Order: sequence, then C-alpha cells, then structure tokens
Amino acid sequence: MKNPFATSKSCITTADGRVRYLNFWDGQTAEEIWFTAFLRARGLMDRHPRRRIVFVSVLGNRRLPQIDRLLHPFCRRLFFTGENLRNPSFAPYTDHMKGRSGITLSLGFEAEDGDPRYMRFPLWILELVPPDADRNAIRNLCQRLSLQQLTADRDRFCALVSGNRGPQDEGARLRTEIVQGLESIAHVDCAGRLLHNTDELQQHYQDDKLRFLRRYRYFVCPENSDAPGYVTEKPFHALMSGCIPIYRGSLGSPEPEILNPDALLLWHPGTDNRQVLDRIADLERNPNAYRDLFLTPRLLPQAADVIADRLDSLEHRLDLLLR
Repeated sequence: MKNPFATSKSCITTADGRVRYLNFWDGQTAEEIWFTAFLRARGLMDRHPRRRIVFVSVLGNRRLPQIDRLLHPFCRRLFFTGENLRNPSFAPYTDHMKGRSGITLSLGFEAEDGDPRYMRFPLWILELVPPDADRNAIRNLCQRLSLQQLTADRDRFCALVSGNRGPQDEGARLRTEIVQGLESIAHVDCAGRLLHNTDELQQHYQDDKLRFLRRYRYFVCPENSDAPGYVTEKPFHALMSGCIPIYRGSLGSPEPEILNPDALLLWHPGTDNRQVLDRIADLERNPNAYRDLFLTPRLLPQAADVIADRLDSLEHRLDLLLR
C-alpha cells in the first residue's frame, strides 16, 4: 500500500464538478478519494443537489483556497489535514483552521474544543474504514482487526518501511534509533528508503506493504512527530497486517478510546528503552508469551461504536455545511 500523501495535485474535480480537491494527495482521482465516496454513500449530494463543496489540504500553495474562493464564491469549503500543523513544514496552513481563509469547517487530529467550525477526524479513519460502511460493517471490521489468528508463516522478526531520508529528519533519527536497538535482538528488514537492506517489498509484493508485513511479528511504525492526539495510519497498518506495533506517538496514549494499550509496544525517545527491548527479547525466547500478546484484543470493546459515531457526526456536520 503506497502512502497517498507522497505527492499532491493542486486541483482535481469530480466528473460532475460538484466536489473539488485543492492541495490533496496524488494517486487517486477526485471520484476515488474517501470523502467523495462518503458524501455519496450518505446521500448528502442528493439531499443538496445545488451545492458544490471544496476540500482543502496541505500539499500545495496555501493561498489557493483564497484564489478559489474568488473564482467560485458560492462553494462550501472544508479543510482536512492528516499532518501535524505544529510541524514547521505545515505550520503555514494553520490559517485554514476554524473559519479562516474562507474555510467553513476544519477536520484534524486535535481534540475538539467546542468550536462549531472544527471536528476531530484523524487520517487513519480514511485508511481503515470504507466510506460506505454502516455500523454493522464497522463492528465486523473491528472484530476482524481486534481478534486475529497466529499462523505458522509469521516467521520473520521485524520490519521497517520508511520513506524518511536524511539524519536531519526527526522521523529518520527516531526510526534509526529504534532499529539499532532492535538489532541487538535480531535482524530488522528495512524495505523503504531509510536503512534500506531488502528489495522484497518491491520485487515480490509490488509495494503492497500489508501483504509484505504479514510474515513479520513486529513492525516499527512511530509517528514522525509527537503531539497530543496525533495518530496517523501507522499503528493501524501494523494491526491490519497482524504485526505487533513498535510505536511512538500521541504522547504515549494513541486513540485511548479505540486502541488497547496492552497490544502495543511503546517506544520512548530520550531513554534507553531497556524495558521494551528486554520485553521483546523475552517474547522472542518464549513463543507462548508472544502468542499471548498476539492474541490480546487489539481494540477496546467500544471501538466500533466510537468509530461509527464519528462517521455519523461527520455526516451531520457535512449536512449542516451544505444547507
């Protein structure tokens, strides 16, 4: 699975011209982007047949929304970020939040503060939940994700798949630190640009990361930066592939209503992480202990309802936006 945030297009539009995306990711047409499918699955475009909506993100010229507003003054505008706006690379886009730059509704990862112009809607939902999923489908999805079977072909130690490049990059430094610690236990296969030592992901799995990971017991998947509530698709990719996540993010409390902390291995930069390394070494020596961890429910019992409620809330907010 390729990261859809790798590159961007300035402007793409659905065939009927009613849904437009500014500064979104490349690799998908406007018809294929999750939000388009959600609008249609929930009947929102049929309910409001005269409305047009523009989704704005952070992968292009931040002045584009103002220009677009001049050209299309009657469109409704929504800002979505899967990135941490506290990161200097994305900080200029904070002017898109909460009613600024012509934006009517903003979606991000930070906690809600009662502002009607903002809603928490983290990136991982787009990766995990099909846009047409109803509550029963979400419950079935969460049950499959939470309770998995340990098969004999999960016979490899640990993998890293990272596009981070140089030592000046915080994410690259962190991943290098984790891999170096794990190498004291066993070899780590690094299939991305960072610390690259295997071409198997590309040559045998055609860049399908989830298929590649299904043979590994652990997956190194920290966030590039640490901030309250900042959780991307990274720990969910680990769970979707059946790996135990070795994770850093959200100040050590990722999605506390959804993820079971007992099913994660948390890395703490700035410490020697001896405790987590000793635990992994013990798990590697003791297959029964690893099995017990693997069979620990990955999600909390209420996870499906929390996710379903979030999608229902998004439908409600979009309905208000389009009125």
